[in-house]
Amino acid sequence: MDGRQFPRIPLVSVTVVASEQHSGHSVLLDLSRTGPKLSSTLPLQPSDYVALNLSLPFREPSLQVVLAAVRWVQGRNFGVEFIQITDSEQSRLKDFLDTQPTPNTSPSATTAPHAPVSLDTSPRTA
Repeated sequence: MDGRQFPRIPLVSVTVVASEQHSGHSVLLDLSRTGPKLSSTLPLQPSDYVALNLSLPFREPSLQVVLAAVRWVQGRNFGVEFIQITDSEQSRLKDFLDTQPTPNTSPSATTAPHAPVSLDTSPRTA
């Protein structure tokens, strides 16, 4: 992990972003319990405040975030930190993230370890 408190889950989905000056669609690139990474042509700046409507794959209705702060902007990509989200939406977010595989893990990482496999192909003598 990159020193973050919660893992970032890669996703591709549509999000509606609304600030006092601008509103429009963005692409959700990844998501954690504390906020997403988005991509958009909206002219946002660090310290802007936005409301979010996140469409999560296979989940209805969309996740509503009342208030979030833009923390960084790099080209079209920007990172947002959740500031105000209802308890029920926070619970939905946690439930969704708990069902997603985290990067750099595989399903076998949660199973019992297997016996070591030898790649030695030399003939054996008895």
